[in-house]
Amino acid sequence: MQRARESRSCTVTVIVYAMAVSYSILVSRFEGGIAMIWVGGPVLAARLVETPRPLWLRTLLWCMLVNVVITGCIGLGWRPAVPLAVVNVAEATGAALILRVLLRSCWPEDALELVAGYYLGIGLLVPLGGAALGTLVLPLIVPFHGAHSFFHWFIGHAVGLIMAIPVSLTLSRLAGGRERFEHEEVVSGVLQFAVMALLTYAVFTQTMPVFLLLPMGLAICVAWFGNALIATSLPVVLAMIGGRLTRAGYGPFQLLDLPLGDRMQLFALYAAAATLCVLPLVCERAARHRRRATLVMALD
Repeated sequence: MQRARESRSCTVTVIVYAMAVSYSILVSRFEGGIAMIWVGGPVLAARLVETPRPLWLRTLLWCMLVNVVITGCIGLGWRPAVPLAVVNVAEATGAALILRVLLRSCWPEDALELVAGYYLGIGLLVPLGGAALGTLVLPLIVPFHGAHSFFHWFIGHAVGLIMAIPVSLTLSRLAGGRERFEHEEVVSGVLQFAVMALLTYAVFTQTMPVFLLLPMGLAICVAWFGNALIATSLPVVLAMIGGRLTRAGYGPFQLLDLPLGDRMQLFALYAAAATLCVLPLVCERAARHRRRATLVMALD
C-alpha cells in the first residue's frame, strides 16, 4: 500500500511537471528564444515540499527525463535539452529546499520573515543562480545572446517562482487532504475569478496605464478579506489574460517602443508585483488565524 502510494505521488508529480513545462514552452517562448515565464520549476518545487525526501531522487530523475524529451521535441532542440533539464531541475530543488527551511523555521510565528526569505531566496537567489549556469553552459551548445538572454532567463524564472509556488503548494495540499475548501468559498471564488477576468480584459483592451492599478487593487482586497488560494490565484488570472492580450498587441504596454519579448517581460514583472503585494497579507492573515486557533485550543 505504501509503495503504491509513493508511486502514485511520483507519477502525479511527473505528469504535472510535464504539463507545466509544455505550457511554458508553447505559450511564453518568443522569436525562438527561452521561455519568458517558466512555471515548470515552481510546480515541481511545490510538489517536492509535499513529498518525503526519500522519494526526491526518483522524482527528480523522471522529471529531468521528461524535461529533456519536451525540450528536444518542442523547445530549443536536442543539443541543449540535457543541460537545460539539469539547470531547471536544480532550480526547482533549490527552491524546494529553501521553502522547506522557511516553513519549518518561520511558520506561523514569523510570517513576514517567511515572506522576506521567500522573496530573497526563491525570488532572487535561485533564478539568479539558474540564469548564471544557463549563461555559462548554453553558449557552448547553441547560439545564446549573453546578457540579454541572461536577464530574460532570470526575470522569467523569478516571476514564475514568485507567482506559481503559492498556488501550486496550496493546490497540492488540497489534493492531499491537508487543506479544505468550503462550498461557500467555491462560489465566492468563482465570482472573484470572473470579476478579475473581466476587469483584466477591460484594462488590457485600452491603453491608459493608470488603469493597471485596478487588477492589483482587486487582488489586494481579496487577500485582505477573502480566501488565501483565491487571492494568490488572481495574479495568475491576470497574467494569463493580460499576457495573451499584450502578446496580441493590446493594452498599456503597447505604448512602449520595445521588442515583443521585452514588453512581455515587463508585463510579467507587473503581474509578479501583484503577487508581491498579495503574499504578505495572505501569510499574515493565515498566521494570525493559526495563532488564534492554537490559543483557543490551549484555553479549552
